[in-house]
Amino acid sequence: MDDSKRYYWLKLKEDFFEDDTIQWLEEQENGKEYTLFYLKLCLKSLSLDGKIIRIVGEKLIPYDKKALAKITNTDLDTVTVAMNLFVQIGLLEIMDTGAIYMKQIDEMVGSETNAAIRKRKYRTTIEQRDIVPELSQGSPTENRDKSLETRDKSKEKDNTANQDSLDTRFDELWNLYPNKKGKAAALKAYKRSVKKGVTDQDIKKGIERYVAEVKYKRTSPEYIKHGSTWFNQESWLDDYETTNETGKVGAGYAERLGF
Repeated sequence: MDDSKRYYWLKLKEDFFEDDTIQWLEEQENGKEYTLFYLKLCLKSLSLDGKIIRIVGEKLIPYDKKALAKITNTDLDTVTVAMNLFVQIGLLEIMDTGAIYMKQIDEMVGSETNAAIRKRKYRTTIEQRDIVPELSQGSPTENRDKSLETRDKSKEKDNTANQDSLDTRFDELWNLYPNKKGKAAALKAYKRSVKKGVTDQDIKKGIERYVAEVKYKRTSPEYIKHGSTWFNQESWLDDYETTNETGKVGAGYAERLGF
């Protein structure tokens, strides 16, 4: 099994369909179809950091509306109208490379490697074993109650000390990250990752690699992921793209793509 293989999924907030933009979209004629098409585009963009574009050899080949209709199994007329609406209301933009950038995707993506999946399953198995008390001599019920009480007190002390330590360790990593937004959410994501077996060194290397990539691409600050988003994705050691795909597109390029 390839440990480096990464699986992605789309995360929707419980009030996703109550958002003003999505509600407005659904209110349009064929709005339900537009919303479904939008979600399909989000899924297509997950593995390319929110972008939709074909990489053919060393070339980037944009998708036109016919290709989008084919890969999403969507009616061509629906694609044409929906793409115009999405650009107008800010759900996506077409970059100067022709890549379609899903602007909201940073808050909607999750990922995990095979190695992380195995670690999570292993830890779950260990935790399930730990909850079975070891009975000693005497009354089984009495021994079980005392064992659980002692274990609870010990865990409570350990958890308090561990939380303080985690907060301190996280602050050191947070100081390295270039876009310091969403610290509370980033801290929660960091603690989840530590439980899954991710090391601080792995995260530090991931930050350093991402910072180097951002400098290489001269990425505009608006395209640097918020700290909460980056810590949530857990892509600590992933290789990043080396193609500069930042910037907005003019109307002429959009027309050539058929949008």
